[in-house]
Amino acid sequence: MASFFLCSSPAVAAPVADPDYQVKLRLSEQAVDANGEPSAHFHQNFEVLSEGGTEESVYFDTADGFYSENGWSIRLRLKDGNSEYDLTYKYRQPLTYNSLSKEVVEDGLRDAKSKGFDSSDTNYEAQVNASYVSSSLDFSNKKSAACVSAQCEIPSVDQAVPIVIDAEPGKMRKTTGRELSGSDLKMSQTVSQKSWRVEIGGIKTDLEVATFGGTTWVEISEEDTSRKDASRKRDTLVKELDRAGLLVKEDAFKTPVVLSLGWQ
Repeated sequence: MASFFLCSSPAVAAPVADPDYQVKLRLSEQAVDANGEPSAHFHQNFEVLSEGGTEESVYFDTADGFYSENGWSIRLRLKDGNSEYDLTYKYRQPLTYNSLSKEVVEDGLRDAKSKGFDSSDTNYEAQVNASYVSSSLDFSNKKSAACVSAQCEIPSVDQAVPIVIDAEPGKMRKTTGRELSGSDLKMSQTVSQKSWRVEIGGIKTDLEVATFGGTTWVEISEEDTSRKDASRKRDTLVKELDRAGLLVKEDAFKTPVVLSLGWQ
């Protein structure tokens, strides 16, 4: 009599993450007027299509920058008209050569997989974030939390820290080796931001103007699902902004700048 044995199939490793792409380029303050709106100089060079929304954000870290040093950023955001907060816990690792080449992106994705960030973890959205000097591969865990008041405004430090701690993702604890603690977690100054839909070199994109700590931070933010299209758009935007004398040849990653200004 024949015998039959059921053999379990070997586990198949999850493939690397499938990212989308974001291009962020910083503009000089000449791009906006005294009211923080697109300036006459900007209008002379590019088309402003429509006004977008407004939002406020705060960021969290320890006084000695423990989470930033370990690749993590923590943000609480309130968009105008929303009835809840957006929470984002983001892990960021640099890509080599500030390149969007297939080889560089794939190397970054394989490295991220070795750290536990792959396609199997659907709690994290993968994104290649390309700026002027450097590029990074980001993994964002996005959550929401109820507002602390009927007016739904940015909470105080004492109110915000428990919200951030309560929603901490397990992977953040695992990769840093410690849990968020109310005794050492600090909250940044509030960042207020307004956006406009604009067209630059045939590319419809977003102009974002943020103010914090007496600083006006102007940037272009463009997203795409295609690596090739994102690379092409970055080249075009750099060329057009430089031609107009508005490109700041630095990265547009503002989180470290906000955190450097101290705490509430």
